[in-house]
Amino acid sequence: MSQSVDGSLPWDGSRLTEKTKMPRSTTKTIEFPEDSETFKMLNGRLEYLGDELGCLKEHSESVWSRLEEIERQLADIDGSIDRVESTLAKKMLPVLDRIAVALELIASGMRQKEVDDS
Repeated sequence: MSQSVDGSLPWDGSRLTEKTKMPRSTTKTIEFPEDSETFKMLNGRLEYLGDELGCLKEHSESVWSRLEEIERQLADIDGSIDRVESTLAKKMLPVLDRIAVALELIASGMRQKEVDDS
């Protein structure tokens, strides 16, 4: 993020004069008689947009619920992985240590045998 020398963000508008600032909202009211074709067309489009927004809201709520469910499942999986790692550390590491010691003894015995044979 680029900042100016004084530390202010370049787009924050703090250095604009009152003359250069635009009003936040400018609205115009256009009135149509309720029986006009334009009114009916716009009303139909607004109803359609409202229906589409309702569908989008339902879909986004469904997606959000699914994401929350996936998050819970991932937390469960993470907990399972932690338990497996803990079990492996407790049970397998001692076994692996004993195997390593046995292999070292075998290797030292083989080295000793090679020395004896020579």
